[in-house]
Amino acid sequence: QTEAELRGLLQRKPDFTLYDGFEPSGRMHIAQGVFKAINVNKCTKAGGTFIFWVADWFALMNDKMGGDLEKIKTVGKYFIEVWKAAGMDMSRVKFLWSSDEISNHAEQYWGQ
Repeated sequence: QTEAELRGLLQRKPDFTLYDGFEPSGRMHIAQGVFKAINVNKCTKAGGTFIFWVADWFALMNDKMGGDLEKIKTVGKYFIEVWKAAGMDMSRVKFLWSSDEISNHAEQYWGQ
């Protein structure tokens, strides 16, 4: 779609939700930090709510950070702090950790 088409969609539906996710697996590179903050800010300024899925359990399954979930969570928090430092406006941003969401909804997720 063109930028004009996107602007038209946003004018018809001013409140919208965007999703993205990341696997906490090490250091963040410059594009992940600065450009993600810029793009998230553009979307939230246009009325969007941005939800990030933090794929901590997936990082655990992929043996990131030596398979240590606490280290993985620390790296996830580091990513969030880098985005804050890069200027991401957190007022319309939410982070959902896969470990929490799956554990808190285990019956729905896993079934019987």
